[in-house]
Amino acid sequence: MVSLLALTLSFVTSVTLYPITFVHSLNNGLGLVPAMGYSTWNDCSSFRDSPTSWCWYTQDHVQNVTNYLISSGLAKLGYVHVNVDEGWLQGRYNNGTIYENLELFPLGMKGLGDWIHSQETYPGSGEYMKYGLYSCRGTCQCGTGTYQGPGSHGYEAMDTDWMVNAGADYLKIDSCCGSQDHATAFSDYAKFRDAMNATGKRVFFSLCGWEEWYAPPDPSVGYLGGYSLGNSWRIAGDGDSWAALTNCMNVISHVYNNSSPGGFSDPDLLIGPQVQVGGQTDEQARAQFTMWSIFPANLLISQNVLAWSPYALETYSNAELIAINQDPSAIPAFRIVGDDLPFPCSSNSGALASVVAVPCNANDPSQVWTYDSTTGFITPTLFANVSGVLDDTDCSGQDGNLVNIYPQDNGQGTCQGKNQQWKWNSATGTIINSYTNSCLDVYNFAGPQVDIWGCNGGVNQNFTRTSFGGIATVASSQYPSLCLAAKAVAPQQCTNVWGRTLSNNEYVLGYVNNDANPVNITCDATCFSALNIPASVNTLVVRDLWAHQDIAKITAPFTFTASIDGNGFAGAFKLTPSN
Repeated sequence: MVSLLALTLSFVTSVTLYPITFVHSLNNGLGLVPAMGYSTWNDCSSFRDSPTSWCWYTQDHVQNVTNYLISSGLAKLGYVHVNVDEGWLQGRYNNGTIYENLELFPLGMKGLGDWIHSQETYPGSGEYMKYGLYSCRGTCQCGTGTYQGPGSHGYEAMDTDWMVNAGADYLKIDSCCGSQDHATAFSDYAKFRDAMNATGKRVFFSLCGWEEWYAPPDPSVGYLGGYSLGNSWRIAGDGDSWAALTNCMNVISHVYNNSSPGGFSDPDLLIGPQVQVGGQTDEQARAQFTMWSIFPANLLISQNVLAWSPYALETYSNAELIAINQDPSAIPAFRIVGDDLPFPCSSNSGALASVVAVPCNANDPSQVWTYDSTTGFITPTLFANVSGVLDDTDCSGQDGNLVNIYPQDNGQGTCQGKNQQWKWNSATGTIINSYTNSCLDVYNFAGPQVDIWGCNGGVNQNFTRTSFGGIATVASSQYPSLCLAAKAVAPQQCTNVWGRTLSNNEYVLGYVNNDANPVNITCDATCFSALNIPASVNTLVVRDLWAHQDIAKITAPFTFTASIDGNGFAGAFKLTPSN
């Protein structure tokens, strides 16, 4: 590892495939490959004393998880970061110094950090576990059901010093209660970067801004890109379901070439069924792990590892995919075949229209709706003649499920029609689905996706009627008002193919299927040409990284087809040249 460099020097990595030079202003020599470990966030309330104390995990749990990472062999595979997310901070003294919750963490955060640092990744290794802490660049932390903590705005250097002195090797800095103006956000995060550099300790900086615009350079404000601030940067909203994580994948496809050794776009934490915030099936969790390994992105498990299944342990113990994730190649994965995927997705969805959030326009007939409080139907007037109504699409209740316009099912559908019934609360502006009790939601405040999400009081879940019969979000100082529009449905594409070149002249393909049914996915000769395989390579051995066996030998011109199960499955295939 390289030592801490002065701010006036540059840590430069040249990318072979793309004509881009990355200058890492953080200068800490970390993040040459993505971080691996555990985060408390989605696991945050597994040990609450009551249903109201949401997200109050304990010191005992963090220690038990650390012991499990070691005893299960996960730490030996690279899962060495133990990151304590939001909820540990109790408050701030009058002199500005923060202090922890000693009831939940009797050792204090420094004591916990000392204990974690004393644990070998495996017996006799001489290598030790790492420790992470959390704060927020705004005036407050993001907050949960009963927890609110102060943000670090105005105290960036003081709070950074406190957390680093407590032993933090990794700092996640969130973005709540802070200005979303680009220049201000970049400036806020630069204060943390400079404070970390000034400590004299190498600290992995996880910038959690949840916007795509953190990844690329922005010359208008002199911004060099995410790598100029941190070792990773969140590029989308919370990924607490396969639907939301599919969106994170879509965003990665737009900014893939901004990642490089030293800094990677972050599509959020690894989750599964054993969570208190969000959740997805074990099979979808395996698909997520597959794609996060290929991108590559941080592999930070955020579910209760003490209660998960053997299938989950097998998923995160896949050494072949971990090797792909940790490959030192400067070339990130990119999407070869397909456009942005929705979830749920069906090539024959039967939907009459999709629903999007767009700037309000009184002259756009697709933005005019009726609401019947007796039936609960919300109907776009364009589809009134075919009884098309707003529909939650399925009955899973997953955060991030897209809404569409479907024919009225007269109570005969899977959800007995309740997924087509909505309660519009005039006091709060919320539009609540009668089946799931989730709120209609403009994704990430700016859309264009419109979905259902757990009700959280956000302005993106606060709707009002316009004078022309539109349904509009309530504007705030940060976000403009947007109107719902029913747009014609194009045939959905529900599959992707991703590809990446590895450092040892091997290649990897990732196949993703969001269709409701199994699909045969093909990477044909055009697809393979995007990998820039040298003309001298005539044969490739195909290895299934989940079956852990070679399954085919293909010859030029290359093509490869695999059957991938539906509803959020992915396959991973390594291609090795062979004479």
